[in-house]
Amino acid sequence: MEDTSALDDICRLLKQLSTQIAPAPPATLKKMLGHPDTEIWVAHDGARVVGMGTLIVLQKLYVISSNVEDIVVDEKHRGQGLGMALMRKLLERARVHGAERVEFTSNPSRTAGNTM
Repeated sequence: MEDTSALDDICRLLKQLSTQIAPAPPATLKKMLGHPDTEIWVAHDGARVVGMGTLIVLQKLYVISSNVEDIVVDEKHRGQGLGMALMRKLLERARVHGAERVEFTSNPSRTAGNTM
């Protein structure tokens, strides 16, 4: 994901998730993508990134666990099932990593994001 337009799209999506989130510097994204226990999955509309979600796998002393974070779909593409597809993909990837537990939290005001 060296493409600066993809990074710009991700930063735009994160702003839609929360106005409190600062733009992700390219070095931070590269560091995340280089970590074997972190995956960022995206949904595309042509060349544009219109949705994203992050999976973080955690090896604890007694269990492999995972966190799903930052699921967001561009406001112009909502209602098409992209968020649900991203969540399914992240759950599938958690199973591939052997996670016995998946944690996900969402702001209660995000009714569409809390339907799964």
